[in-house]
Amino acid sequence: MKYSKKILGIILAKSKSRRVKNKNFRKINGKFMFQFVLDEAIKTGCFNKVHISTESKSTLLKLNKLKKQKKKYQKFMDLSFLRPKEMANDKFPMEKVVNFIKKRFKKFDYNHFAMLYATAVNLKKKDLTQFVNYYFKIFKKYPNIGITCQTLTAYPAPVEWS
Repeated sequence: MKYSKKILGIILAKSKSRRVKNKNFRKINGKFMFQFVLDEAIKTGCFNKVHISTESKSTLLKLNKLKKQKKKYQKFMDLSFLRPKEMANDKFPMEKVVNFIKKRFKKFDYNHFAMLYATAVNLKKKDLTQFVNYYFKIFKKYPNIGITCQTLTAYPAPVEWS
């Protein structure tokens, strides 16, 4: 479904992970983990762009190479800047990273932002579309409130560690 409002998807994909080394760039069936989420986001038709946020120059080079190889990524995948290294620290709040990205995209008149988890490999087009539809339903009633879509687990770790 196409939306008249501009929506930016944001995938946080830092290069380092404390528990599983380089997890966002591990390959599963020939694809990087974050590509599963990116592919489903593109299929929805809901997002004008999906920004992949990383702090690593070498990771950015890999991502640019991937973008050149895959035609569908050329239109939707945004790699226009690196986030500061201090924003890749485990203790740095994701909300502040998203706000940093939102400010960088302000000049492009994005009305809405959706953070998509790089590790949410089971997220499907149907799930994202339902969430975006639900978001706009809530937004009509409460335009100054943001909502988030997360998968909840029984694991005793903060979501920032995922």
